[in-house]
Amino acid sequence: MERIRRGKLPEYVWPVSHIRRLIVHMMNKKKTAPAREISTEKFCAGNSGETEMAYETYQMVTGTIMEIRDMESDCCAKTISINNRGQEVQFVVSGRTLVINNTMLRTGMRVAAFYDANLPTPAVYPPRYRAEIITMLWRNQSVKLAYFDENLLAADNSLQLNPDRQTRITTANGQSYNCSPGGADLLVYYTAVTRSLPPITTPQKIIVLCPDV
Repeated sequence: MERIRRGKLPEYVWPVSHIRRLIVHMMNKKKTAPAREISTEKFCAGNSGETEMAYETYQMVTGTIMEIRDMESDCCAKTISINNRGQEVQFVVSGRTLVINNTMLRTGMRVAAFYDANLPTPAVYPPRYRAEIITMLWRNQSVKLAYFDENLLAADNSLQLNPDRQTRITTANGQSYNCSPGGADLLVYYTAVTRSLPPITTPQKIIVLCPDV
């Protein structure tokens, strides 16, 4: 036997068959290793534990449409001018504007237009906003966009709903809504209210603005 020199270990040569078995074992282990799980859970306002109203920054303007003009830069958009108590307010109605019931807007029509007050607006006169929602209103009809809790009380305590069998409840695309409308953002159409605090109304129609999924 060859004498081992001090401070130096003998070199060991692995058999070829041993190396092949080791490579096969490592490859099989790699194939059977569990794949890393990717979370597909969606986080939305209702799951965060905090009440977040999607339309709380929306402001409403009601009035009669005075003029409708096509926009030169966008064939899919129009500019409408609304007479709001003697003041002209303009709205840009684009393809993404939610027009309730897909109503064809026309001059002389009484409407309510909603815009997002958090969005920047051009410094022009008359004021011009981007319309997020537009709905037609009948004479003496009012509309309110707000979050209503499970008891159908508006988040700002300004209106209490008392629907009856005549109240029509639908989604924004006109489909029937067969669940309780409480705990959601609602577009409420009504006329008379009580003098109580909060005022109580039996709405003519309720549109449930279901969140995007």
